[in-house]
Amino acid sequence: MCFGVLSWLNIFYQPQNHTKEHEIYLVLSDSRTHTNFIAKFMYLIFMFFCIFLCPNILILQKVNIQKRIVLAPMNEKIQKENEKIFKEPLKIGDLTLPTRVLPAPMAGISERAFRDLLRRFGCGLVYTEMISAEGLVRGGKKTWDIMDIDGEDFPVAIQIFGSSAEVLTEAGRIAEAKGATLLDLNLGCPVRKVVNSQSGSALLRNPDYLRKIFSSIRKAVKIPLTIKMRSGFGDNPRAAFEIAPIAEGEGIDAICLHPRTREQFFKGSSDWSQIAEMKSLIKIPLIGNGDIFSAEDAVKMVKETGCDAIMIGRGALGRPWIFENIIQILEKAMPLESVKEPSFSELIEIIRLHYRFIISRKPERKAIREMRKHIIYYFKGFPYAKDFRAKWMGAESFKEVESLLSELSKINPPPFLQEIGFS
Repeated sequence: MCFGVLSWLNIFYQPQNHTKEHEIYLVLSDSRTHTNFIAKFMYLIFMFFCIFLCPNILILQKVNIQKRIVLAPMNEKIQKENEKIFKEPLKIGDLTLPTRVLPAPMAGISERAFRDLLRRFGCGLVYTEMISAEGLVRGGKKTWDIMDIDGEDFPVAIQIFGSSAEVLTEAGRIAEAKGATLLDLNLGCPVRKVVNSQSGSALLRNPDYLRKIFSSIRKAVKIPLTIKMRSGFGDNPRAAFEIAPIAEGEGIDAICLHPRTREQFFKGSSDWSQIAEMKSLIKIPLIGNGDIFSAEDAVKMVKETGCDAIMIGRGALGRPWIFENIIQILEKAMPLESVKEPSFSELIEIIRLHYRFIISRKPERKAIREMRKHIIYYFKGFPYAKDFRAKWMGAESFKEVESLLSELSKINPPPFLQEIGFS
């Protein structure tokens, strides 16, 4: 292509009008002109390559090399050792947990009734919704209502979020005094309202200030202290890898990594290779989180990352039995194919139990409204389930709900449930 352009330029610059007596002069003159033009043209091509192409090639080479290192498959011996770890108790600070399969704290979901339900499916530690440190310190009623752990079976972890080291520290003291078994600091929430208050994942932008926060809270509380964070924020998509060693150095007892940036929210796929990479940086327990929607996903994460525990969030929505399934496989060595979805009648009983947990703590109408969002999750993705959801949304009393559940429990599962494993 370059030679074609140069040939065209050579023709374009060919002198058209000259006399015979000037032929030798013009040939020499044209030769010098063409030579200078070609040299300048080649120089421009060279500069373009150096300025624009070389940096990009180097960046791509760096990324590819990094991926080759991180994604190098573990040998079979290491994978078996990773799986063996899950048959042992999990130690976080001075806390020993019977299981390494943990539920994630979820805003609007991890209320008291949901936590009670998760215990029925083997969760050895449950988390509150994330709680505003500012709200706790100021004594806000709504905030204190979220921290509803009085009389609850333990252990229970309280997760807090905020931006001030002083306020977070005081909130940690309050949570410990309230009876929290473990305190978790949220460094992962991507929601705009939280980020605009310089809380959640926004704190990933300031590792030096996080060092101050970690040190301050660690000195104030004796219970295990953990953090849950995303991989990065904004122009620093790998901030977590700078923060993890700082956290360990300041006495954090365990880290949970959700390998997505703040900008990703829940889009795309979480990069599990980052969990494996972080595992090589720290000695404290590392909890893997992100895109675990089945027992197969859990087994795959453990094999690929070597994480010390796993945490499940969205995968448990409408599927609280996922914890029991994973525990049976990872910790009790049951074959993967032996784990099945509950029967249709069992599903109805799970829904009934969940609803009764809610109504035991809230007024009837409020409990029904609370349960509506869970019903959407229980039947999400089921074809032809629209009519059932509509009936539930129209229920206004406990009697109507019980009547609807009783009606469902008497029928055989419809074909759409049979197709996805319900019997």
